Amino acid sequence: MAPLSFIPLRGPWTAGDEGVFAEETTVEKPSKNLVRFAAHAHHAGVIDVTDGLDLSHVQSQEDAEKAQEAARGSWVERTWADDGTAVPGYWDGPWGVGNLAQHDLETAQRRLQAARADGDPDAVEAAEENLVAVDADIQARLAG
Repeated sequence: MAPLSFIPLRGPWTAGDEGVFAEETTVEKPSKNLVRFAAHAHHAGVIDVTDGLDLSHVQSQEDAEKAQEAARGSWVERTWADDGTAVPGYWDGPWGVGNLAQHDLETAQRRLQAARADGDPDAVEAAEENLVAVDADIQARLAG
């Protein structure tokens, strides 16, 4: 592992059992725990890591919020079906689609688990077929 250099920004920084650091420090052979602590502390603004930590994949809060907003998409208001039932509102971006897909998959999996627990072969077969259909539907939704 490469040496890790950092500067505490708000007074002494305690890194768990790794020690207390009060000034600019370079650790020649940092443990994995110290690197993990340093990454979290850097992200929180407690220390400034000057060397030894690849932060290229870390997003700023502002960039993360913009990415989340883009992934969320637009809110589609609740509508009413011809039979008078409400069609709930939803987010139309990939985040909402993925969230609904996860819900559908978990519901189908719970249905299969319940059918297996009941021991009814017909219910198990129906639940397995439902799970395959839900999976195919999810794949189609995510593809386009």
